[in-house]
Amino acid sequence: MARHRSHIVTAWGCQAADPLELPSGIWSPGWVLDRLDPERSNGYCGSEPERRLLMRERLNEWIARSSPAFPATTLGL
Repeated sequence: MARHRSHIVTAWGCQAADPLELPSGIWSPGWVLDRLDPERSNGYCGSEPERRLLMRERLNEWIARSSPAFPATTLGL
């Protein structure tokens, strides 16, 4: 079952990162969820283009410093 979604889910890891520095959220081309305070699970969700762009840029910065962590298959997820 997970194999059918492996083209959608990618797990990335950044060994040197402080967990509180990492962005916490979900991004899609039309919607974003941004946990601004992960300790209290407070944040924002919406579809404004500016917020989507900012979240995507933050995620891209961390992805550039990361490497694939595990596959989204029955052996990984």
